[in-house]
Amino acid sequence: MPGIDEFKLRAALGHFATGVTVVTTMTARGPLGITANSFASVSLDPPLVLWSPARKSQRFPAFEAAQHFAIHVLSAGQRALAERFSRTGDAFGGLDYDRGLDDTPLIPGCAARFECRHAAGHDGGDHLIVVGEVLAMVEADLPPLIYYRGGYVVLADALACPRALAWARWARNFDPGREMGKDKRDKLRRPRAATPRGFRDAFGAEVRDRAAMLARIAEVYHRYGFDPLETSAIETLDALGKFLPDVEQSNKGVFVLHGEDDARIALRYDLTAPLARVYAQHRNDLPTPYRRYAMGPVWRDEKPGPGRFRQFYQCDADTVGSASLAADAEICAMLADALEAAGIERGDYVIRVNNRKVLNGILDT
Repeated sequence: MPGIDEFKLRAALGHFATGVTVVTTMTARGPLGITANSFASVSLDPPLVLWSPARKSQRFPAFEAAQHFAIHVLSAGQRALAERFSRTGDAFGGLDYDRGLDDTPLIPGCAARFECRHAAGHDGGDHLIVVGEVLAMVEADLPPLIYYRGGYVVLADALACPRALAWARWARNFDPGREMGKDKRDKLRRPRAATPRGFRDAFGAEVRDRAAMLARIAEVYHRYGFDPLETSAIETLDALGKFLPDVEQSNKGVFVLHGEDDARIALRYDLTAPLARVYAQHRNDLPTPYRRYAMGPVWRDEKPGPGRFRQFYQCDADTVGSASLAADAEICAMLADALEAAGIERGDYVIRVNNRKVLNGILDT
């Protein structure tokens, strides 16, 4: 029987939507936390729950040894908290928290929280299944944060928005022939169902294959210690600045939109320009050097052609804040591993290194 492909398994498991938790404990070095979605109930009598830390995590030894811990079921407004503790366990700086049993850190504002005593640990392959006995709990009437197919999702409660329901009912029952006269009905033209020029639709197998490939590439980035970054699809033209394809014609090559108060905004045309904006905006809160990767669609308002579309996916990884050649060498090694993870055999690709300073030096001489 053929073995199970790890990346395809990860992609398939991503179809199972879960809540998002932050598990905390107190260590000799201070409070420690970790984001986890491997949480489940086990028993009501006695009250038992479980979660599963990854053995390869640097925080694994502390949680394996923890006798008391707290599991926080995050609410919809706590996505930043999930991302914070996914990057580092020492993320309590500036965070208000209480202390529970055995000084376990307790984070407020959660949909639910369970204070637990370590009851058992079971081997779970590359994870440890930690069973906790619930000693105390609290809950709040807050919508949960959901994790689905590699991204965060918020549940929408339609009953809380009667105007939206009324609009949906009107739309379903709307009859343009009844609402307008004969002359206007004659002029009513049915829109043509077609994608805009330079764009295309993707279906089933292609979408699944792309997701599996991106998961394999992301695994390479993770292995090298790079953190994921997700930015808005829209940036201000001022933020794009010198990174625009044509600084003399700022509208050329990008899809420019009209925002509020005539704000100059545009769809991102690559993933590097948003990184420059993020680093300038958050540099005091980011580590140095900052090593990040990003994946997602980008848009170019350029003439399409065979195999050339106006919307396409990019995978980007950068090290910011390091002048060491080792950082450049690491990028080259990681790129080679990513290409092979995507299915390109070694020997079928060539990595070329370019440096604009060489050209600048020639022009200056």
